[in-house]
Amino acid sequence: MGMDTVINTIVPVIIGNDVMFGPGVTIMGGDHNTTEVGKKMREIKTGGKNFPVIIEDDVWIGANVTILKGVKIGEGTVVGACSLVTKSLPPYSVCYGNPCKPARLRLKEDDLKSHLDSVCASYSFQQVLDQFNEFRQ
Repeated sequence: MGMDTVINTIVPVIIGNDVMFGPGVTIMGGDHNTTEVGKKMREIKTGGKNFPVIIEDDVWIGANVTILKGVKIGEGTVVGACSLVTKSLPPYSVCYGNPCKPARLRLKEDDLKSHLDSVCASYSFQQVLDQFNEFRQ
């Protein structure tokens, strides 16, 4: 993990193997119930939507990335610096922006097929393509 990494959450954070964090990465989890009548938000301790953060194996998260609750970052994905990750990201893709979105596959298709076999990936080539295309819609 890079310098100044902050994990500030009440939800589970699952981090796979061989994950790299640049400096200044922040993982924020948990939620507040903002709809209860007659109480200040600070006083409400239940009712928020709390979902875990999952970062699969072989992920590289660039500098100053913020990851919010309920996000799953797929195996082999690169998250570009200063991105705000509000939704899950597909495996073996390069993603960046605010909000963070998949821009392209991490490798050319022929190279990706070979890579997936070489590293004993959790995903087949077709699964990677299907998820990438689904996220891009």
